[in-house]
Amino acid sequence: MVGSAQIGQITPAAWSPRRKRNVGLSVIERGYQPTGQAVLVHRVAGILRPGALSNLPFDWVVT
Repeated sequence: MVGSAQIGQITPAAWSPRRKRNVGLSVIERGYQPTGQAVLVHRVAGILRPGALSNLPFDWVVT
C-alpha cells in the first residue's frame, strides 16, 4: 500500500538468509513502479511491514 491505496499484490515471497530479509515478487500498478518507492506490506493477521520496490535483479534498497 501507498497511503491508503492498494497498488499491487505479492506473488511468491520467502526469507533470504543471504540478505537477512524477506524478498518477494509482485505485480504493481503503473505509476507506482519507481525503484525505492516506499510501501506497506499487509501480512497475515493484519500485520503491516514497511517495504520498498526494487528492480530485478534486486537492487536491495535499504528501508
